[in-house]
Amino acid sequence: MLNSFDDVGEIKEAGGSGGSGGSDVAGMENGGGPNPEAGGPSEAGQGGTAPNPEGGAAGEGGTPPVEMGGEGGGPNPVGPPGLIVVSGKDTDAANAPVLSVLSPQTGKELKRESVTATMFAHDGPRDMWYVSTIKEGVARLTMRTFDRGDNTWTDLGEPLVIPVNADTSANGWVALRQRFVYLSSGTELVVIDSTDPANLSVQTKLTLAPAANGLVGSFGNNLGGVVNIVRTNTGCIAGDKCDVSLARVLVKATGNLLEDAAVIVGTIPNPGGRAAWGANTVDGNDVMITPNAAGTQATLTQLNPGTHAPVAGTTRNFAFNSTQPRGFAFDPCSGMAFTAELVAKTGNTTVYAVPDGIGTVGVAQPPQAAQGVFFEPYTRTLLTPFSSGNNYDMLAYAVTGTAVAPKLTKRAGGLWAPPGDLNPNLVAVATPYPAECD
Repeated sequence: MLNSFDDVGEIKEAGGSGGSGGSDVAGMENGGGPNPEAGGPSEAGQGGTAPNPEGGAAGEGGTPPVEMGGEGGGPNPVGPPGLIVVSGKDTDAANAPVLSVLSPQTGKELKRESVTATMFAHDGPRDMWYVSTIKEGVARLTMRTFDRGDNTWTDLGEPLVIPVNADTSANGWVALRQRFVYLSSGTELVVIDSTDPANLSVQTKLTLAPAANGLVGSFGNNLGGVVNIVRTNTGCIAGDKCDVSLARVLVKATGNLLEDAAVIVGTIPNPGGRAAWGANTVDGNDVMITPNAAGTQATLTQLNPGTHAPVAGTTRNFAFNSTQPRGFAFDPCSGMAFTAELVAKTGNTTVYAVPDGIGTVGVAQPPQAAQGVFFEPYTRTLLTPFSSGNNYDMLAYAVTGTAVAPKLTKRAGGLWAPPGDLNPNLVAVATPYPAECD
């Protein structure tokens, strides 16, 4: 899953905790195989962290919370909530691979280690992290916790040697309830049992046919949950379209896996079209975003994760400027969805904040194409990282306004200052589950 960059680099969206998803994958070129720029996951994780001791995010025109406590309070002894985890390259050290932890409040780096991280995802109900690293061709998975008080990782057990994940885009893994599910290849699904975080084990595997383009997951109160296999390379007609389909796999506490029959849920233009997907982490619905053939409109639809039928009243069309949506994020408190454009038909690419139901879509136009979108709930910040060779950035936008009229305002200067030598690749955020809404 590591991770070289093409001429147009790609931020890989690290899988979120259950119900996460949020991935984006390229359409098939002329009915062929997956586009090599296929994008990545999902983020919506779940976060089970304590309520924000610093209060909510800044209102419109205000400033986000900072690392310090209230007036006269000094530093918060347990640290403020939230976490941004990034794997990438240290440009001051010959592009050596690193795993970095950033503060959502400031962008400041809290911890850095020299390691090649190939997958990571947040387990919200337990506020833990799955972290997979690779060394000399051997992949190892551990569960970790991060302490914002002293900014340290703690491994919860010995690493488990696992099949190397061939999917490099993080649309290929998802955290369910005490289960971690990933694609070791396009045709093999692996389930890791994490009932005991200190004693991980491979529960089962499933051979897929045809190959998958990604995963989206959701869960309820039982161990495991539902994983839907996303495919964007079926029913392709040259010069016309490819079908986008979902196939359910029920992950239980024990037993083998069985893939249900695939259901077509949309189409994308062929050649060059893309779809973006993720999960409504409140209702457990899958969410799919597909562009029209002209690249002038996108359709957002919520789908029942079991039947894949559209959920009544959730389909939303909005103006778009591309046939290639890129990335997905979800705000469980407002029901707002976020996506971006990989390549614009005209002018600059745009980032979109799409209200649930009626409302005005909020937009921003970063100087480079956002190669993923990640909603950080404690500061109500939308991250739009970018990486292409020596050109890279980790932009952040404050999500202000209202649930029906959102605004995206760039955080800069003292409000957002990530490390200048971190060229990002995989990205994930901690997000509370259940959501902590005002």
